[in-house]
Amino acid sequence: MNRAIFQTIRRCTATLIVMLAAASAATGQAADQAQAGAGTADTASGAAGTSSDDNPFDIGGFDQSVQTSINGPDSAKTEYLVGGSVLVEAQAYSPGSFDAYLAESSTQGTVFAKVSVPDYGSLYASFAFSHPFFQGNGGYASAAPFGPADLSTISFSLAELHYSFDIAKTLFVRIGDQLIAWGPSKIWTPVDFVNLEHSNPFQSVDTRLGKSGVRLHLPFSSSNVFLFADLSQSVTGGVVHDLGSTTRAAARYDITLGDFEFGFSGLAGKEVQGRGGFDLSGRLLGSTLYGEAVYAPAYASYASSWSASLGFERTLDELKRWTLSGEFYYQSNGGDYSGQTTVMESLPPLYMGAYYAYGAIEADKLGSSYLTTTLSVLSNLSDGSYTIKAREDFAFPRSVPFSMSLSYYGGGADKELTLLSGNNSLGLSLQALLQF
Repeated sequence: MNRAIFQTIRRCTATLIVMLAAASAATGQAADQAQAGAGTADTASGAAGTSSDDNPFDIGGFDQSVQTSINGPDSAKTEYLVGGSVLVEAQAYSPGSFDAYLAESSTQGTVFAKVSVPDYGSLYASFAFSHPFFQGNGGYASAAPFGPADLSTISFSLAELHYSFDIAKTLFVRIGDQLIAWGPSKIWTPVDFVNLEHSNPFQSVDTRLGKSGVRLHLPFSSSNVFLFADLSQSVTGGVVHDLGSTTRAAARYDITLGDFEFGFSGLAGKEVQGRGGFDLSGRLLGSTLYGEAVYAPAYASYASSWSASLGFERTLDELKRWTLSGEFYYQSNGGDYSGQTTVMESLPPLYMGAYYAYGAIEADKLGSSYLTTTLSVLSNLSDGSYTIKAREDFAFPRSVPFSMSLSYYGGGADKELTLLSGNNSLGLSLQALLQF
């Protein structure tokens, strides 16, 4: 008797769970029971008069209903995403006389993994790596720009590791090591003052390391608010510091008005040179225009400074096969460091001169639907060095995309854009990019 009561309680409990956790499955099952009870009876099932398939108290039916709910289209499932980018490149430099050369080959890239759980958030991790294949020096005075590298080792670093979640689909939070993407400029990005370093606009793979912090994103219908607490200075040299003294706060507000988007950003902290930035991007007279500007007031041993970039992009024909683009950059604390090799090697590339300019014309599907041709000029106007590059990108079906470029470097010896290759020299580069 006690056993029968126990079974009855068990089956009733199972039925309640089905009704609460698998409502859709239980509803469909109840409809089948109503139809069966209206005109049929299974004599083989005994006194109950129903089969095990129609019996709502059957434990097997309960298990099947729960499984149906788990596998149903509305069920919450964990999502996994794995991918990356691998760049294999080889490049060589030679003076115009072709009596010497420098050459190197390497691979670099990033791999990432992301796990997303509905209602709980997502965990993202990415690693950056690089490995040299070979180096060669045939008559150049020095191979210092190439290292030399250790061909037996591979560099492997944690680039990003962060956990993201939302609060009521209103406030979006990201905690951990992360890269911040602020500003519309393509070559020079003065408002990108949060990351550890500026991105390399001419590198196909971004291998930069993220910065430790907490990012908050509050979106509105036509604007966004971003807040970032930079915690990267909380521990330095093995010493733990006061968070109130080392935390740096950055903020950004962007809004869309008409055909333009405007952004306002700032950085402040107890032990950091503060700065404020402004940027815009949009369409005007058939062209895409964008620009950024940043001002940093004097602080401690740092003098006040400001920098700005302005760029454009315009298609030249109705089929959008030809694109003309250009960008200009100025920074008040830049200068001419010609001949100062040690100083130039300590400064970030493309951020040491006071004036820079870039111009390019790109032809899509020129001669073939698988080709993209680009001719560009990059110049450090402060020291007079420049690079002229012709590049061809190949994207054949069922083939890894690759590119080939031929460059000329001029403007004088031991300047920014001739420091590696030498003056009046040629450079040949081959690149293959694998993305998965």
